[in-house]
Amino acid sequence: MEIIGIEKTTYENSLMEIERFLDRINNFANDYSSRKLNEWIDNQEVCLWLKISPRTLQHLRNTRQIPFAQMGRKIYYKKQDILTYLEKNNQNYE
Repeated sequence: MEIIGIEKTTYENSLMEIERFLDRINNFANDYSSRKLNEWIDNQEVCLWLKISPRTLQHLRNTRQIPFAQMGRKIYYKKQDILTYLEKNNQNYE
């Protein structure tokens, strides 16, 4: 086992930096969790909601009619973007 000695002020400064870093992480996590993550829906939900096939949904993505975000192989859509698409195309949501 190795023992490393540091000055008290250096140790205290390091602790303060770590605490500031942890505060920033906590603030970020709180901001992120306060956003409505449930506003994002996946392919299956959009298809059921719009009563369309996965291929039709893919066409809407390819033609940039519906914005989306991709994480790995999974694709997500904002509910608001789907509502905007429905309003733009004069379709009614049930």
